[in-house]
Amino acid sequence: MFFPYREEWMPYWLTVPHMTLASDAMAGVGEDGELLPWDAEYSDYRGHPRTSGTRGATFRMGREQGVPLMFTIAQASYWVAKHLGDTGLKSMQDRGRMQVGKVADITIFDPQTITDNSGYKVGEHGTPTTGIPYVIVNGTIVVKENEVLPVKAGEAIRFPVEAEGRFEAIEVNKWLNEHTIGVNPELVTIDVHDDSGAGALLDGED
Repeated sequence: MFFPYREEWMPYWLTVPHMTLASDAMAGVGEDGELLPWDAEYSDYRGHPRTSGTRGATFRMGREQGVPLMFTIAQASYWVAKHLGDTGLKSMQDRGRMQVGKVADITIFDPQTITDNSGYKVGEHGTPTTGIPYVIVNGTIVVKENEVLPVKAGEAIRFPVEAEGRFEAIEVNKWLNEHTIGVNPELVTIDVHDDSGAGALLDGED
């Protein structure tokens, strides 16, 4: 689903400091819903085009909107690593920056040509982003001259296992009282926090 109401917001998201780039990418499945082998044809993928297009789309839109390149790079790398590292996730404190002693996760791309190519048409869902001839993961080349190599150089990034979890249940009304300006529950009932317009659209309202 695509909500056109959000389209006009996109130029602003591209310019928010510390806004990070991410995608809830979908598993690589074919038309039968089964997982594809790693070396399957891109045209075999059936899923959302964001899986292969998110980064390329962001760099393309940043270029079109005149966003400074280093700003977009920070959104795609440094700020992502910084925010996760600030939570205490040690592995992310060694990523997202080009420095001696840090993990060598490096993407080499052409800022003038990097672009998304995936789309909603069958056969184009998984079309890869172009303009990225080299990718290095943990010091190992995984994309060379635009070709994905049969290597798996990544490693799991997790917090260390702890004897007790950190989860703390949230009581909805308490949270609302602490983090919102508050409304009289006898006058206003909020069942779903939705400002996208999707609810009205699905309900058939104008």
